[in-house]
Amino acid sequence: MLEKYIEEIKNVANQCNEDPTEIIELVKRRYDLGIEAGLSEEEIINMLPKIDDFFKKCENINNEVGLKLLQVEGIIDGDLYIEVSDNPGISYYIDEAITAFYKVTSNDEELIIKQNHNFKLLRKGKGDIKIFINKDLFIEEVRLGAVAADIHCDYIFNCNKLSLSTVSGDVFGNSFNASKSTNINIVSGDVLIDKLNTGDVKISTVSGDLTIKNIKANDVKASTISGDVIVNGSVEMFRGSSVSGECILNSTKTILTVGDRFKNLGKRFKK
Repeated sequence: MLEKYIEEIKNVANQCNEDPTEIIELVKRRYDLGIEAGLSEEEIINMLPKIDDFFKKCENINNEVGLKLLQVEGIIDGDLYIEVSDNPGISYYIDEAITAFYKVTSNDEELIIKQNHNFKLLRKGKGDIKIFINKDLFIEEVRLGAVAADIHCDYIFNCNKLSLSTVSGDVFGNSFNASKSTNINIVSGDVLIDKLNTGDVKISTVSGDLTIKNIKANDVKASTISGDVIVNGSVEMFRGSSVSGECILNSTKTILTVGDRFKNLGKRFKK
């Protein structure tokens, strides 16, 4: 019975991308104490916690076809990690210290993790959120947002629509394939994306910088106040507006900032 119990722990741990070593050691210690106390194996197993209780912060959505929506927004005082998994579907893990501060909606069509505003004022703990996604899973729409946290995407997304937003954290992205559209909104954090293959792109930044090393897109609209937008790759149409930041496509400055216009105006008057 103990062997079967431990095997089930390993299966659940595998679904959650967790190392079960500590849990198994704890179970074995409790089992030994039970034997020393003269209990039968069945009595000991019945007294042990339910296996799900060891992994109550983790859940797997076993949908190999695809999801309609992945939405993880409002991350604060901790980072968001999105990693590739060999397991089917998608799973998530929330550090125990912050579990109460997030509301989770999960089913065969969507995974939504958002701030639980009922606990917002009582928040004291810090912790990370991790999302594990099968490498072949298609997601129709992806929305990722952070308030005071970083977003780390090692996973190569395949989706129709992509939305990235950050207030004071940074976003580090490996590769995004968003066939229809991409929307990037930055207040003060920086966004660095290695590869973006998409349709239309809308970029808005206040003071944060955006760098896309390799892009393939149709129409790119970039608006910045003091942050820089640096894009390299293949773009059919690029339109940018800026106050003091720069919009650069393939190492070429695409627009004049307000400061540049004033400098040029001064040169005209001097002539």
